[in-house]
Amino acid sequence: MSVISRCTLTGVVAMLALSAGAVAAQEPGAGQVALNGFSLAAPAGWDRQRISAGVAFSKLVDEHPAKSTELMPRQTFMIMARMERAPVESLASAAALEQFVLERILVPSRDRRQQIVSRATEPFTLTGTDCVRYRMVLEEQPRRDVLLISGAGIVCRHPDAPAHAVHASYSERHVKGDEVKPADAEIAAAEAVLQSLTFNPLK
Repeated sequence: MSVISRCTLTGVVAMLALSAGAVAAQEPGAGQVALNGFSLAAPAGWDRQRISAGVAFSKLVDEHPAKSTELMPRQTFMIMARMERAPVESLASAAALEQFVLERILVPSRDRRQQIVSRATEPFTLTGTDCVRYRMVLEEQPRRDVLLISGAGIVCRHPDAPAHAVHASYSERHVKGDEVKPADAEIAAAEAVLQSLTFNPLK
C-alpha cells in the first residue's frame, strides 16, 4: 500500500505486479539488504525484485493452479518494504501516524473491487521512533474469482526525515474457497524480515 500517493490496500497487494524500480540495492552482508533510508534481512530462498524506493520478495506456497482458474497459482506470499513520502503532520505523533494508517492505508480501492473483512492497528516504538503495526484481511474481485488476502505490516516515521516513512508489509493470497496449505513458515520468515528493520541515513 503506497503510503503517500493515495496509499490504499491495492498498493500493498499490488506487490504481485512488481515493476523494477530505480533503487540500487546494496548487500553489506549475507542475507542483508541496505537501501536508501533503511535496511532489513532478506528471507532465504525467496525471489527478490527491486521496486521503486524499496524491495520485494515473493514465494509460491502452492504452485498448483487455483481450482477455479488456470491464470494464477493457488497460493502466493509476498513481502514488500519501501520508503514513502508523507505530509509532516501525518507523521508528527504516534496518534497522527495511527490515524494516517487507518485513513490512507487500510481502506479499500477506489474501484470498489475490494472489501475489508477486518483490520486492526497498534502503535509501538522502534529504536525510539513512532511506528504503527497493522493487520488486515480483505476480499478482492479483479475478475470472476474472489481473492482472499491477509497480511500485516508496519509503518514507521523515519527518525531523520519527518516527511518520510518506512512501510514494510507481507500478505498471503489465494482464491476464496480453495484449500490452501498452512503458511506458518512463510509468516515466520516475513515477521523476521519486519523485525530486522533498521534505519539508514536518507540521502
